[in-house]
Amino acid sequence: MATRQATARRSYSVQSLVRAIGILDALAHAGGELGMQEISRETGLHISTVFRLMETLDSCKLVERNRETGKYRLGLKVLAWGTQVMQATDLRRQAAPFLRELNEKTRETVHLTVRDGDAAVYLHKFDSPIPLRIYSEIGKRAPLYCTGVGKVLLSAMSQQEKEDWLKRNPLRRFTPTTITDRGRLELELKRINELGYALDNEEHEPHVRCVAAPVTDYTGQVVAAVSVTIPSVRITPQRLPELVQRVKETAGKISTQLGYGVQAHIESPAAARKQRKGAR
Repeated sequence: MATRQATARRSYSVQSLVRAIGILDALAHAGGELGMQEISRETGLHISTVFRLMETLDSCKLVERNRETGKYRLGLKVLAWGTQVMQATDLRRQAAPFLRELNEKTRETVHLTVRDGDAAVYLHKFDSPIPLRIYSEIGKRAPLYCTGVGKVLLSAMSQQEKEDWLKRNPLRRFTPTTITDRGRLELELKRINELGYALDNEEHEPHVRCVAAPVTDYTGQVVAAVSVTIPSVRITPQRLPELVQRVKETAGKISTQLGYGVQAHIESPAAARKQRKGAR
């Protein structure tokens, strides 16, 4: 059985990709630069194969060639990928105590979400202890324009980034309350920036509502969103302000943990920028 599984895995392997990964692994273990002949020896690949693969890896910025020595080292894109993985792991770890506290205080499902390309991805969660609760899954992707966490991340983009995102992503209707008009969406994103939180009023899933707020790192960039996701029957006009306040406070605590100024948890990012501008 094990032999058949191993054979099946090999049959699906892309040989050139496996070889390229072997080269990257050899460069990583070398801890420095390697020439073509050294890479050939380390990987067992013919020098002509190494040459072709190095040209491809170089064009993709995964390796860099030292123009003086002619040797290769890992490229900055590999560093960027590694940094993203480390940041995501560190963010999850640092946010966990505050997410748990929010979960215990609200008794509702709590999420930590980051942007991945054109979507939001659930990085961490704490489930509600109440039997009637929202099902979600870590690693699941969600639209940016019709979820609370997504709208927070979308609102943090530059105007050019938003324009590019809108060109790539049609505003598809999920429910009767989904915002599918570009003008309305832009007004909604402006409101989020001004108030420092976003709402999902059954815009992605029927009978599901969400309150979300931005997490900001030491550079002032929004790097994640925190949310409470609740069955609509448990949100009342009296309870909503309390949920907004708790979510914003939690996002602010995580932001402070990441090095952002203490004002982050008592005012919106837009208000903070306005205050700093006025102080100049």
